[in-house]
Amino acid sequence: MIDNFSKTYEFDTIVRRIEIDVTLEYHTKDGYSWVKRSCKALIDTGAYISGIKQSVVEEMGLKPEEETSITTSTDSNVSSNIFFVNVFLSDTYCIEDLRVADLPNEKSPNDFIIGMDILSHSDFAISNANGKTVFTIRLPPRKHIRFKNG
Repeated sequence: MIDNFSKTYEFDTIVRRIEIDVTLEYHTKDGYSWVKRSCKALIDTGAYISGIKQSVVEEMGLKPEEETSITTSTDSNVSSNIFFVNVFLSDTYCIEDLRVADLPNEKSPNDFIIGMDILSHSDFAISNANGKTVFTIRLPPRKHIRFKNG
């Protein structure tokens, strides 16, 4: 695996949801096999922890490691299982053993949510010039991004 990651995602229009492709990986408890699944991940700066949809948990056969309480977008506290997965942002960049919560809302169109637990360890920028959204992310962070007038 590489130590650095940077990627720019360009959209044809201004988007209200930034979704990127990731691969989730889970090492089964028997120690002999890996389960992988590709999915669309929503970039969510309002989520303090990354999350995984319950149907993906079941499909991958994830086993909960602990339980916690999370606050949802409607400000309700719900019980949530915690899992540890590897998250591949590319073929060569992996965030290993990321602590993720199962998502209480199965109606979400996204299988995975990238929260501030990942984003706070990155530099990222969103721009919407010329009617197109561009999202750029880099891990680990290297320097502050500052925009200048003009």
